[in-house]
Amino acid sequence: MLKYVFIVLLLFAQTSLGASINIERNNYSIWETVQGNINLYGSDKELVLSDISLLDNNSEKINIAISLIKIDKNNNFFYFDANKNFKEGNYSLIVYKVPLFENGILVEKNITAEFSVQDSNYSVSIDPGILYVEDVNEKNSYVVSLKNNMNPLPIKITSENFAKLSSYEINMQTNNSYTLQILLDKKYDYSYGFNGHVLVHYADRIYRIPIYIKNAPLVKQQTPILKSINEKLSINLIISGNQSIEGPLYFKNSGQVAINNVIASLDGNLDEILDIGKRSFSLLAVNESIEISLSINGAKNKSSGQFNGSIILNYDSNVLKYPIFIHVKDDALNTTQENNASSQNNTTSVTETENKKRKFNYIILFFAIAACLLLIFFLLKKKRKKPSEENKFDEIISKHLRK
Repeated sequence: MLKYVFIVLLLFAQTSLGASINIERNNYSIWETVQGNINLYGSDKELVLSDISLLDNNSEKINIAISLIKIDKNNNFFYFDANKNFKEGNYSLIVYKVPLFENGILVEKNITAEFSVQDSNYSVSIDPGILYVEDVNEKNSYVVSLKNNMNPLPIKITSENFAKLSSYEINMQTNNSYTLQILLDKKYDYSYGFNGHVLVHYADRIYRIPIYIKNAPLVKQQTPILKSINEKLSINLIISGNQSIEGPLYFKNSGQVAINNVIASLDGNLDEILDIGKRSFSLLAVNESIEISLSINGAKNKSSGQFNGSIILNYDSNVLKYPIFIHVKDDALNTTQENNASSQNNTTSVTETENKKRKFNYIILFFAIAACLLLIFFLLKKKRKKPSEENKFDEIISKHLRK
């Protein structure tokens, strides 16, 4: 069992060990700066300057002042000038004693990469050939020296949006030097395999100056934000068929990064009554606004109906919707409704007058009936009193006769 484990580990070691030398360009002029990197995969070898040599066509060693920068465990960057010791011809850069597997046996071998030096009317050197940044928050300002070693020529310098340059175009005379200042943006997100360069263009050649950030700052991912800056969050209108309304809507980039493109469109059935004019907007800077012009029922030919939907703004994989509701009333129907309402009001007024008269008549009738009842009551009471008095008188006479 252990034998098989050893074989598997050995096979894994063979596939994980490797080495390579990559030189930026195949051809250089005298005094130009040669750039490249040396990669040692899966090896514990610590590369030092004594491991590197440069040989000419005759295998003679050329003295060079090489700069070696260790990027990480496997990667090393180097650069040097093709100085006065160089002549036209081919050259070999050699790295000695690199551990590799050969036929299943671990050995130390030399690896080689070649380039040539040719006569040319143009030669520009750079120093340094790489920007190695320990911590961009502590230091974000760097310089690169450019020198024109031959005929006058224009130089163009470019970078991505993570860096600002002191100049982007330079006209350099023979033997003149220029110090290029590079200011790195501290707010830029240098994580996720950042691979930035400053490019120096001259004649038909390009220098790629790599920028390596050792301790990338933690930057919160920034996203564009497009917001409505109108008084209302939506539009809700009631208009007549012969009415037209025009006006603007405003939307602002409230995020911390620019918006590359904004495309406006309509959904629902709004396109039957609404025109928004311009529908495409290019680069929108932070705090910059766009205006969308609205024309509602511009032809004034809509009959009654409901028109609902939204203005849709698509920008940088995001969507913003602004709701719009439009109710168109029929003019003829409105007139009929108004007449009906007036007639109803008149009918109501007449009915109220009649009701008042009826109430008055009821009151009079009530008092008349009450008076009659009261009169009958008094008459009946009067008739009842007379027999009573006669009875009393008879009783008195009877008493006197008895005596």
